[in-house]
Amino acid sequence: MVLGYLNPDLNRCPWMRTALLQWGVSDIPGLRARISSYLASVGDPLTDSDTHQTTNWCSAFVNSCMEKSGIHGTGHDNARSWLGWGVPLALPEWGCVTVFWRKAPHTHWGHVGFFLGYSQHGDILLLGGNQTLNPQVCVGEYPRSRLLGFRWPAGTLTEATV
Repeated sequence: MVLGYLNPDLNRCPWMRTALLQWGVSDIPGLRARISSYLASVGDPLTDSDTHQTTNWCSAFVNSCMEKSGIHGTGHDNARSWLGWGVPLALPEWGCVTVFWRKAPHTHWGHVGFFLGYSQHGDILLLGGNQTLNPQVCVGEYPRSRLLGFRWPAGTLTEATV
């Protein structure tokens, strides 16, 4: 995996500071306090039993990072809810919200996280929670063919690049 960072500027992307500090937080029974706080940002509880995996929490993670940075997220647990948030970007910016389809392009299933760059194979590197096959905050690699869109918070300086 090659981290092809475009412009890692934490001043332009304060939510990325929050996200990076969460690196390694896992959905492990008995150690779910942080996952629970992510889910609280979208009004979802953990499962009843601490022995079962929680719901998908990628969108809750992104909402929590935005909220902790003073930016309103979608407030929804559906990854595709981010497609109607902020402003669309024609080209990705480091730290932008990045939305993918999952299972099939025209279903409600999706995945969301923060754009880091491209791998040596041209896939998108994403910092997110509950990544594919890895229920933790980490970097995942996703094919461009599954990309639905790049989004940036409305009312910020980067809007000029849309």
